[in-house]
Amino acid sequence: MFESISWSEFFSTILIIVVGYYVISTLLLFSSEIVTIFKEKKLASAFPASKSNQNSSFEGDDFMGRARYEPESNRELLREERTEAEGLAIAPDQEEDEVIDFISPEEDNLRSATQHLIDEVRELVQVISGSSKEESVPLFQTLLSRAPQLVATSYQEAVNLAIYHSLKEQNLFQIELDEVNSWWPDPVGESKSKSSK
Repeated sequence: MFESISWSEFFSTILIIVVGYYVISTLLLFSSEIVTIFKEKKLASAFPASKSNQNSSFEGDDFMGRARYEPESNRELLREERTEAEGLAIAPDQEEDEVIDFISPEEDNLRSATQHLIDEVRELVQVISGSSKEESVPLFQTLLSRAPQLVATSYQEAVNLAIYHSLKEQNLFQIELDEVNSWWPDPVGESKSKSSK
């Protein structure tokens, strides 16, 4: 069957198919542009004086539109401001995650005293594991009397919670936070006022 077709007939058939494909594709995709080109050619041949300032019919209304000339007087020029590099104040990049907390020396001393006292509370709870409540309370009072600077501060509450939770974890005896708060020595101002009465 294929022996009856020569190579020249095969290539000419392929060439006709490819050329036909591209012609049809071009006509379908660019039909409006092709019609516009032919209309401009007709107008250019009918009225040659109207398009004397253009070189060819393709320079008319193309994809970007016509170019217009505006005199210099009608244009507003944008001003460009220049700044010297020395005149600029450039702030260094700051990391948003970094928070700088300034702690006074007194605050730092209170924090370290609190941490030291909490460590001693945990050691004392281990030591008194077999003792009764009546034997243990004076030991806690003695320990807390060594840190009068923590009385009436937020750190006093932290120490109270440490004592409460340590005793609760060891199941030594039942205690309330108010009772732990009563073990602290009286603040300096209150003890003077009580002694003067």
